[in-house]
Amino acid sequence: MVASLWKACAWALVGLGGVHTLLTVPFYGQLTPEAVWFAGTGLMMVLLGLLNLIGRRTADPGARRLCQAADMLGLLFGMLSVLAVPEPQAFVGLGLLFGLAIGALAPVPQDQRVRKDPR
Repeated sequence: MVASLWKACAWALVGLGGVHTLLTVPFYGQLTPEAVWFAGTGLMMVLLGLLNLIGRRTADPGARRLCQAADMLGLLFGMLSVLAVPEPQAFVGLGLLFGLAIGALAPVPQDQRVRKDPR
């Protein structure tokens, strides 16, 4: 159950981040510091979602911890985003980041890992 919810959150975050990044040009129309920040936030969502899709499948404990740390930082950023921009899309993003954080901390069944533990 947790794995399917987590995977859906990861893919949804990739999609939301892609849309967010693509909307930079229509929203800003020119290269400004705000446009770069807006696009960078979308790219962060895409990369965090992709990192989770890879990080949860590895048996390497170091990679898992890095993924968990990235999820916690992403969740913190999402909380700050909701405070700064209390709009529906910020709450959707926060929900997805919360789902990733729960999935990152949950144990991964051995059969879902791509490779064996290197130890």
